[in-house]
Amino acid sequence: LSDDDIQQIRNHYKNLYILQYYSIENYMYHPDNLEEYYWAAHRQSVGKPFDKAEYITQLTEEKNQAKDSIILGIVSSRSGYPYFGEPEFNNNALQKRFKIKQENIDQSASVQSYLNSDDLETFYRSLPMKTYGTHLPQRQNIAKTDLVKTNWFKSKIESLLS
Repeated sequence: LSDDDIQQIRNHYKNLYILQYYSIENYMYHPDNLEEYYWAAHRQSVGKPFDKAEYITQLTEEKNQAKDSIILGIVSSRSGYPYFGEPEFNNNALQKRFKIKQENIDQSASVQSYLNSDDLETFYRSLPMKTYGTHLPQRQNIAKTDLVKTNWFKSKIESLLS
């Protein structure tokens, strides 16, 4: 979703929470979260160094290799997004609540621009970390239950809910 999409949905559905990143895994495997996992309270038990800059470089390379295939699926994914197709009655006429097909196609360009960027916080929000970057060594052998215990992760989720 683009920033405009998120704002439009939030304006209509006041009690709906939308992640700032593609999925919950994006929070778990965010460089700042991994850095805290490796170096903060868990440092003694993990015993491995974490090179945040190297991890970001690897993520950027992975994104650049995969972005064309990710971008191909954006328009079709957006077409199936339920909030963009729900009908609504306005003045006795049935209308689309949100975007018509062409607007979806046009708006997908914003999401594509995120993936075309090499700035982490720009592209990371649209990079599906659930399926990409899974082979990176920094993600290996870490239980998700440990990644959600960091202060960084907790603060991001608390911020989302407030």
